[in-house]
Amino acid sequence: MELQVRIYQISFSRGFEKTLSQIEKPDDLQSIANLIRFFCVCITILLL
Repeated sequence: MELQVRIYQISFSRGFEKTLSQIEKPDDLQSIANLIRFFCVCITILLL
């Protein structure tokens, strides 16, 4: 279980850094929406 959570943390931080660099483009809302969706999925998995 800890390994699975660690994998999610790594993939989340990578996606977060990627999205942060893309936020500078105002027309790139899709990646921000994907980040929010992914964050919600991670929280749901951690709470189960």
